[in-house]
Amino acid sequence: MSETESSSTNRQFWQLQLAGWAAYSAYGYLLSLAHGKPAGYWTVVLAAAVAGFAATSALRYVLRALSHLPAVLFFVAALGPVLVATGIMGVGQVTALAYWCGEECRPHSVL
Repeated sequence: MSETESSSTNRQFWQLQLAGWAAYSAYGYLLSLAHGKPAGYWTVVLAAAVAGFAATSALRYVLRALSHLPAVLFFVAALGPVLVATGIMGVGQVTALAYWCGEECRPHSVL
């Protein structure tokens, strides 16, 4: 791949990455309003989007490093990083939700 193609692909990735997470945020916020959440709920949606943006941005580089593997090995090797990225996104959203919610709906135990 030439340097111009690589630059174009890189730019397209970041444009789509930003547009996708912006759309996720807008959709999540509008959906939360439709379900009766207060206007301040945007902080939870934004935290989930930021965690998702960070996790999927890092995941891009990990998956690129694994891209030389045959398909089956790639799939197996990618499972761990994808699960870690999913965990990061989940922890980001749950933490934001617990912070937003305060003591009234925060769980008092792990179970």
